[in-house]
Amino acid sequence: MSQEIGFKEGTSRIWRRLVTIPAITLIWLIALVTLPVTSAIALAADFVRDPMKMPWTRVAVAFSNFLSLHVFSLIVTTFVWLGHLCVPAWRGEAYIEANSWLQRTWGKYQLNAVIKVFGMKKQIEGRECLEGGGPLIYLVRHVSLLDTIIPITYAPPRSRVFRYVLKAELLNDPLLDIVGQRLRNHFVRRGSDDPDAEIQAVVDLTRGMQPHEGYVMYPEGTRYSEKRRAKILSSLERRGSDELAYAKGLKATLPPTQRGPIALLEATPDMDVVIVSHRGLEGAAKIPSFLAGALVGKTLAVKFERFAAADVPRDAEGIRRWLQDRWLDVDAFAAER
Repeated sequence: MSQEIGFKEGTSRIWRRLVTIPAITLIWLIALVTLPVTSAIALAADFVRDPMKMPWTRVAVAFSNFLSLHVFSLIVTTFVWLGHLCVPAWRGEAYIEANSWLQRTWGKYQLNAVIKVFGMKKQIEGRECLEGGGPLIYLVRHVSLLDTIIPITYAPPRSRVFRYVLKAELLNDPLLDIVGQRLRNHFVRRGSDDPDAEIQAVVDLTRGMQPHEGYVMYPEGTRYSEKRRAKILSSLERRGSDELAYAKGLKATLPPTQRGPIALLEATPDMDVVIVSHRGLEGAAKIPSFLAGALVGKTLAVKFERFAAADVPRDAEGIRRWLQDRWLDVDAFAAER
């Protein structure tokens, strides 16, 4: 499931891609040609500013790697598509599997490359709980674009296919646009005139899930930032909401009280739920902190915690309270230093 949403309302898929694919290719070519100069400038600046962390040099390497992998993956998508057209055996579920392989490979490489380039450490807890029967629902803390690839990076081999609920603005990335719409994902139009239809699409995305599949959602609804936290607190205070005290108690996350997760869990009484806590990627949330080397030497700590379907309430109020209780643990993990 996907939507035809791009950088301009009503713009068709083909016209959007005629803009985004040449744009990222041109940016990659410019970055490639100017790499010797930009690397020399970055090195010189780092020796003056911060010779221990070398942040700008690391960013230059990471940016070049990101663009190169994007362009290479776009080429691979073309061959996958040609195979789909020409080889009958590559159609149907085989086509889904091929694109899922590309998604997993791209995600794992990108996250591991960031960890290596910035000299980060890894601390993964509870990964073994992902083994066994499925399908699984992953509810993930959201603080940067990098945490979107945590599930596909650390899930076991049996979890080959993932369904994502993503914001529609990500269709402006041509790779996410192409591969994301070949797979069973839903790109949410935030601020839609028909929010009930968006919620129904989130629920419909669970239909026909197989044991080897995972469903990824972000209960906070958007990436955490101090500005967004302050805005939510102000709104709750203005409305005199009884959720204000709870929201104030969260220090590193936003309240997980979105309608989507509640509707999702109501509709999936037979699916286990995995809560994904993490910290260490906060430095990638904003460009200034990223350029300043906020990721250098940090530890990416991830915690997977699985809850059996029978232990998760399936009525709206029970889900809300259960999710809020779980999110206190997510917040405590995220805020730990």
